[in-house]
Amino acid sequence: MIYSDGTVTVVSGSSIVKGTDTKWNSNNPLVSPGMLMLIKNGNINYPYMILAVNSDTELTLADKPTFSATDTTYSINLTEPNNNSDAARALVAANTYIIYFLQNMDLWMTETGVVEISTPSGKTVKLESIKALQELVEGKADSSAIDEIKETVKGKADAKDVVEISEKLDKKFDKTGGEINGNVQLNTGKINSKHGDKVVSHAFQDKD
Repeated sequence: MIYSDGTVTVVSGSSIVKGTDTKWNSNNPLVSPGMLMLIKNGNINYPYMILAVNSDTELTLADKPTFSATDTTYSINLTEPNNNSDAARALVAANTYIIYFLQNMDLWMTETGVVEISTPSGKTVKLESIKALQELVEGKADSSAIDEIKETVKGKADAKDVVEISEKLDKKFDKTGGEINGNVQLNTGKINSKHGDKVVSHAFQDKD
């Protein structure tokens, strides 16, 4: 059974096919992933496998055409449901989705920075790669580091403790600023703040 109602428009380098007067998503039997589609360009019919049917007037091909055509003729090889050819088509479609998914996972896990992932509908999304996410969380304080800092500030902190706290914070937090929620008691010692080349000391003394 062949479906060829309406016309299609394709753009070179894009896997999206736009239909005019087509009913791909409501035909009986339905146009489905894994079916073979022939798109005419000049005097040649080019074969493509359908990856996804997005609507009555839009579908996505498994491969991107290398030509552009506007309102050209086409044909889709339909299969009757619940027969051997339909089962084979379903297996091919499932296998295509699996390969598509694995290729995207490979890209996401091996590339650096922001990567573009293609969805089965033909759209692309930008995601931080695994390596980029790892770099973002490196150096951030974890629960064990917080516990170490809590142990350090127990009781009355002296100048030596202040230095130790500063070293722990310097290692565990970035240098762009942040907040510490909770009380830190400093009876002696000082905290220095730097503004350009000027250093201002804030001294703390035990009033007892």
